[in-house]
Order: sequence, then C-alpha cells, then structure tokens
Amino acid sequence: MNSRLRTLITAAVIYAVPLVVLYAAGLIIQKVFGSMPPVMGYVIIFWFFFALPAIHMILTRMADKKYAMEYSAEGFKAERNASGRDAESSAEENGRCQELIDGVYQGWTHKEVIDGQEYVKPAKRREISDSVQNIEDIIKIAPTNGETIAAFNELIYILRDNTKRQFDSNTKILVVIGIVFALTIIGALVQKEAMFFGMGLFFFGVPMALYVLSSFAPTYLIEKRQKSVTRGFSLAGILAGISIGILGSGFTVRTKYSDGSTSDDHSGHFIAWALGLFAMGAVAATMFIWAIINYLRNYVFYK
Repeated sequence: MNSRLRTLITAAVIYAVPLVVLYAAGLIIQKVFGSMPPVMGYVIIFWFFFALPAIHMILTRMADKKYAMEYSAEGFKAERNASGRDAESSAEENGRCQELIDGVYQGWTHKEVIDGQEYVKPAKRREISDSVQNIEDIIKIAPTNGETIAAFNELIYILRDNTKRQFDSNTKILVVIGIVFALTIIGALVQKEAMFFGMGLFFFGVPMALYVLSSFAPTYLIEKRQKSVTRGFSLAGILAGISIGILGSGFTVRTKYSDGSTSDDHSGHFIAWALGLFAMGAVAATMFIWAIINYLRNYVFYK
C-alpha cells in the first residue's frame, strides 16, 4: 500500500469513526427523549471540523520535536548498559551506523552547491520517512565512536532544520478575522448577550486559532512552494486584501459654492466602511474552510 493511499485511509478513519459515534449518540438521545438536541449538531460539526484536526496537528508538532536532542557517547553507553550489551560499540556496529548515515544522504534528492561544495537535503515526505527509519536503527545500535556520533548529530541537525515547521500564510487573513472577532465580542459584551459571545468564539475565535495552527508547514515544503508558479496565490488572502482595501477606499466630496463657502459629503466613507466590513464578515465566516484546506495541505496530503 503506497503512502498516499495509507494517509487517505487514515484520515478517513480519523474523521469517520468519531463522527459515527457522535451521530449514534444523537440517535440514542432522540429515541430516549423524542428529539435530538440542537446542540448535538454543533458538537458533531465542532468535532469533525475542529477538534480532530487540532488534536492531529498538536500531536504532529510534538512528534516533530522527537529528535530535538543531541546524542552523546555517554548517553549511548547508558543505553547499551541498560540493555546488557558492551559499553563500547564494536567496529562492525560503527560501520553499520555509517552505512545507515550514508544511506540517508544518498536518498535525499535536493542538491545544491555552495562555495564549490555539494550539499544535500530532503525534498520529499517519503525521503524524510525513510530517513527516520535509518535514524531509529542507529539509535537502537547506540554507537559510542566519537566520529560516528558527530556524523549522526550532523544528520539529525540537517533533518531537523528542514522539517521544522514555520508559519506560511497570508497575515491579512488574520487581520480580517481578528477585526471581525473583536467586533463580535465587543458587541456581545455591550449587549450582554451570552449567545453572541458563544457564536463569536465558535464561528470566529476557534477557526482563527485552527487557521494559525494549520498554517505551519515544514521548511522543505515551503522552499518547494517558493519555486512554484502558484506560490503566493491564496483566494482567502486575496479576498482579505480586497476587504481591507475597500475599508480604506472612502472619499470625501467637497462642494464649493459661489459665495466661497464649502460643504463636505462624507457618505463615501460610510459606504466604504459598510462594504469593507461586509467583505470582512464574508471572509471570516468561511475561515473554517480555509483552516481545513491548510490543514490538509500542510499536515495530511503534502509530499
């Protein structure tokens, strides 16, 4: 089974199983009480679109930090003693570790020449998966040779540097949804409406947090996208930019009369503000869609 199909099946199971459980719970409640509570639908939507992706992204970020440490001879000696092996690794074990390290470099396809020296690094998700398998094998061997450990730590550093996740999205989107979210919360506090406060959190606050979390992509993936002709194209970002532009496009019409007096018409500003806020609301209302798209691009179906 190839990695894409395995990922697709995994994602389907992650989404479907809890959804079926929640729906079954709703049917049981409906049978017992005669009707399904309205909140059940919100719970299902929340779980399907927010909770599971958030859990998956948090676990992924935690897994990314697995090789954050630097390995040492003392640490590997302790591992060997704990498993009942000789404290020092043999020449055969050191040689096997070097073969695994060389195998990782040979499997990486991104090559670049700097100051006449060629460097390689991972360019695909599959290459990273293969690298991790070799790294795990080296850790199991636990080499104590200084040169081998130095080469191993250098390999870990390159892998960590290229798989580190960085924010990769349009900040205008965050500005738009932040404004809409703030206005919703302020309105709820002024009107003292708990329902508006909850709706603001559910429809704007949670999607905004999910969008930020889903916008972190591995460094190697960002570098690949920078070379793509579609790099920088974001429908949500374009809409957010347009809405901000409309908000600031108001103008004042000044009329000068024959007696030298003038009058100003500021209605253009109010129209621009109304249209800009409406456009912002449209972008913010669909934020959960952009968050899910980012999640699938950066955590599930990326290569």
